[in-house]
Amino acid sequence: MVCHGLDGQNTGVPFADRMSPPVPSLKSAGVQAYSDGQLHWIIQNGIFPSGMPGSKDIFRDEEIWQLVLYIRHLPVKGTLGDPPVYGGADQPVSLDDQIQKTAEASRQQGGNYQRTRQ
Repeated sequence: MVCHGLDGQNTGVPFADRMSPPVPSLKSAGVQAYSDGQLHWIIQNGIFPSGMPGSKDIFRDEEIWQLVLYIRHLPVKGTLGDPPVYGGADQPVSLDDQIQKTAEASRQQGGNYQRTRQ
């Protein structure tokens, strides 16, 4: 599922601004204002009636917490390219690769990339 793009900022997602409501950038102030627990709940259960599906049957609990961590430390917009499913790079980027790249970028910028649960 790549509705928010690989970078969480809708890069390469052709329908992001045509949805009702539009797919938000995960770097937006509104999304970042949610607590970690709220983000976990949203990823797990989805948001009805928006297009955000629940993922509790797709991701394990620990993977959902990894997604929350990723949302807190998103890479620079466009640095991961377009999702392959929408015509981007030939090789898909795994969640683990995205997390590793984001952690490296965070450390280079002086961040500590630690998960906090609220």
